[in-house]
This record gives sequence, C-alpha cells and structure tokens, in this order.
Amino acid sequence: MDRTYRTSIASGGRSKCESNRSKKAQKELEKRLKQEKNRRMYERYQTIYLHAVKQMPVNEIAEVIRRNPVTVNTYIKSYLEKGLDGLVLGVSTGAPEQLTVEQQQQLKQTIIMKLPHEVGFPAKHNWTLALAAGYVKREFERSYTIAGFFIGWICGLPNRRIPWKQQMKLNKRSLSVNDYLS
Repeated sequence: MDRTYRTSIASGGRSKCESNRSKKAQKELEKRLKQEKNRRMYERYQTIYLHAVKQMPVNEIAEVIRRNPVTVNTYIKSYLEKGLDGLVLGVSTGAPEQLTVEQQQQLKQTIIMKLPHEVGFPAKHNWTLALAAGYVKREFERSYTIAGFFIGWICGLPNRRIPWKQQMKLNKRSLSVNDYLS
C-alpha cells in the first residue's frame, strides 16, 4: 500500500491501479493525522501530507512546520525508504553524564548526610539546586546552570528539614540510611 504510493509520488505519474492504491495510502495518512496525539509525530505526518498530497515544496513545508528544510528532507527520505512506520520516533539517549558514578555517589552522600554549611557554604541549612550546582563546580570542576541541574537520581531523598528516621515513619517505610546511599 505505502510502497506504491511512495513510488507514484517519486515518479510523478500514476496508473489507475496505482491511483487506487495511492488513495488508500492517502486515507491511511489522513487517518493517522487525525488520530495522532503526539505533536512531533503529527508534524512528521503533516510534512508527508503537505509534500505528497498538496505537492508543496520543501522550503514552504519548512516554513509551515517551523523546521529547517534539512529536517523536512529527512522526514521525506525516511518515509520514502520505510513508509509511514519509518517516521516513528526513535529513542533519544540524551547527552552523556558529566559526572562519573563515583562523583554522583559522593554528591548524593554529601546532600544526604551533611548540611550546606558543613561543607563550606555560609549559613545555609537546606540544599537548593544552586547550592548543589555550586558544590559540583567546586568539587568536580563541572559547571551546570540552575535550570540544567536536574538530578533525577536524587529524587526520593529524605527532606532535610525532617530527620530521616522521622521521615521514614511518615512514609511508613522501613528503610535504612544505606538504602539512600546505594
């Protein structure tokens, strides 16, 4: 179904048989456009729709979806090679970690076991992202912006305002401090 539609788009001409198949492919594309909830996937389907059905040039499509023409060409190429399923988003691995596992562990232990004033920050009794970023810069010579300092591996740490034993009772869990250090 998709293959004939893709071929007819690339060749520009259609026979009656190809026309019927391309109508099915067009209906499938329109169906996916209507059903798609993910904005990025919708954008990819929209790109193919504008290119294949509306015969819109790449530069105009780029303006409509507010992407670089190279990105539009990438979507079209993926579609021509693999069909609509070729447009599915892959897994984004993200940037590599800036801190080693040992450094992350040291940071985690410091935040759990010590208050900011105990490690040289003046008169601070609660950890903040700014303080943690400052600690990382001072100890490991790595710079983070406050917005970029997301430390997901610290999620679930006990609140520093309540002693950890009391917090464990509040959470109705029986964890030891070692559970937080692993």
